[in-house]
Amino acid sequence: MFPLKNYYESFIKKEIIGTKREAAIKKLSNLLACHVISKNTESAIHIRYFTCNEQMQPTDKWIGTIAVKIKNDIVIETAISLPKNDDSKSFEI
Repeated sequence: MFPLKNYYESFIKKEIIGTKREAAIKKLSNLLACHVISKNTESAIHIRYFTCNEQMQPTDKWIGTIAVKIKNDIVIETAISLPKNDDSKSFEI
């Protein structure tokens, strides 16, 4: 199990670039955290991740957001945003 930042840096960042939009959404939706797609446009996708409750529904504890930039239906760039208090280190996916 990895904290979100470590998982992003080790796997996601490298595997997502160059993939098609739908494959990227599927991969990012399968992380072991509750996700909410907060932006889904022709040029970008933002997926927010939260801790989950017992019913696997998102709680109000945000652990990070992964943003994906898309051009011609292909992922060209990614970025991650984490809580400022760096409390996310204690949450693993």
